[in-house]
Amino acid sequence: MFIKFIVDTVGSIINPKVLRGINPRLDSVALNIVTSMPKWIPATQNGKPVTSEFMLPIKFSFEKKEKKKK
Repeated sequence: MFIKFIVDTVGSIINPKVLRGINPRLDSVALNIVTSMPKWIPATQNGKPVTSEFMLPIKFSFEKKEKKKK
């Protein structure tokens, strides 16, 4: 899945959106992960911080549960 967001001049994540989702529940989990990340180091241009757009790929992996034997 891919999440798109903006990193502002102080490193805050703004307006995260799911670009390519898996299912609504996992999309929600991914958005929660992105919104709870600490501040980023903002991009700079001519030595000054600037707002920039970023696309973050997120990969979920699942382990199969073994069935319990009776």
